[in-house]
Amino acid sequence: MTTRAAENPGETQARRLEQVYEEVARLLRDTDVASRLRTAPDQDAWSAMQTLGHVTEMIPYWLNHCRVLIAATGAPPRFGRTAGSPERIAGVAHGAEQRQRASDVGFPVEIGPPHRF
Repeated sequence: MTTRAAENPGETQARRLEQVYEEVARLLRDTDVASRLRTAPDQDAWSAMQTLGHVTEMIPYWLNHCRVLIAATGAPPRFGRTAGSPERIAGVAHGAEQRQRASDVGFPVEIGPPHRF
């Protein structure tokens, strides 16, 4: 019986994210999926591209607030935003405007270098 050495949780999470990235890239190379990326399911819903734009904006936004909360002493700081916050709307618009480039690995939104926290 072989015992597995304790895994670094950060490495486990990084491996999981790489697997998710590969799966999403595979799906986005599917022409049926790609043709639906910019079409919202109805007037009051976002398209997949708008959703991806929001996700790429949202994660760093909330991670920054998490850092502020962790570093706070005394009373917890106030933070948050409304659905109409300019940076949120800009992220959605950015996703909607993205065009797939030949250099992309299948992702129609530009993905920058990993954030270092």
